[in-house]
Amino acid sequence: MGGFVAGWFVSQPLVSRARLQENVRAIVPALIFFFATLGMIVLAYLSGAMPIIFPRYGLILFTLGIPILAWTTLTLRKRRPQLARQLLISVIAILAFDASVELVGSVGLLNQISAQRAVAVYLHNHFQTASNTRIFCDEGTVQALSGIPPEKFLTSFDAPRDSEGFLAFLKEKKVDYLVFVSNQDSTPVRLFPDLEYGDYNQSFEPLMNSHTEFLYTSIWLYRVQR
Repeated sequence: MGGFVAGWFVSQPLVSRARLQENVRAIVPALIFFFATLGMIVLAYLSGAMPIIFPRYGLILFTLGIPILAWTTLTLRKRRPQLARQLLISVIAILAFDASVELVGSVGLLNQISAQRAVAVYLHNHFQTASNTRIFCDEGTVQALSGIPPEKFLTSFDAPRDSEGFLAFLKEKKVDYLVFVSNQDSTPVRLFPDLEYGDYNQSFEPLMNSHTEFLYTSIWLYRVQR
C-alpha cells in the first residue's frame, strides 16, 4: 500500500510534466527497485515458471517497503495534517494485523521444519554415506538437515516421467530410500499417489511417517525394494 501511494505521488508531477520536488526525488530509486522486483515476482508466479517464488522473495518487498511506508506516511501527514492521527492509527493497526499473520505462519513453518527434521535425522542415522547407494528426495529442507552430501541425492529433475522408467531409474542409480511429500508436485506423487497413505507394495516399503496438521505437511520415508 505504501509503495503504490508513493508511486502515485511520484507519477502525478510526471504526468503533468512538472519538476519533482527534492523530497519526492529521494524516494524514486527505492520505488524503481520495488516495482521492478514486484514485476519480476508477479510475472514468474503467473507464468508458472517458478510458482513458489512469491512467498520466498516477497520478503524483499516487505523489507524495502518499510522505509517506503515511512516516507509515504510522513508525506501524507504534511499534505493532510488533519488526517495525521487517523493515518498513524491505521498504519499501526495494519502492521499489527500483518505481524499477527506472520506470527501464525511462523508457527506453522516451525511445525513443518520439525516434521522435515524427523525424516532427516532418520536418514542421517541409517544411510551409509560411504556406500554407492543414493536417496531420492525432492524436499530440499530434508536434504539440508540430514547432513548427507548433496551428491547422494537424486530429484525429479533427473528422473524419467513414466512409472516403468522411474522404477528402472531407481534400480540403475541404486536408490535405497525415497522421500515422499504428499503436497509436493514431484514425479513420485504423480506416478504413485497411493504412497501418500503408507501403502506397502513390491517396489516401496514404508519406514516412517512425519506429519503436521497446522500448515499440513505429510512426509513418508520408503525403502526402495531393488
